[in-house]
Amino acid sequence: MYHTMDLSEAEQRARTREERRQIVERYDQGREDGVVIDDWEDPKFEIYHTQDRYGFIHDQRLPDDFGRSAREQKQLDKEMSRVDKWLKMLSEGNKWFPRGARHHEK
Repeated sequence: MYHTMDLSEAEQRARTREERRQIVERYDQGREDGVVIDDWEDPKFEIYHTQDRYGFIHDQRLPDDFGRSAREQKQLDKEMSRVDKWLKMLSEGNKWFPRGARHHEK
């Protein structure tokens, strides 16, 4: 791996151009036969199907979204509505967490 401190500005620009060229080349090739795709770049890589939304990795492939029970779907909907509420509260920070409040930094 290169360290940017060891490279001159011209070398850094050349390296950046080469990396961009390689990325564009990969997109142009797509998923044709014989194309080498790194595991971490492949959305079909199995680990992405065994990792839940919290980042825990399970032994078996997780069920698709349409395979959720009514109870699981209701719980997920409730969690997602809470996310929206928290994002709204954080964007209106001074309303919910005033500057002079005792626990503002917490």
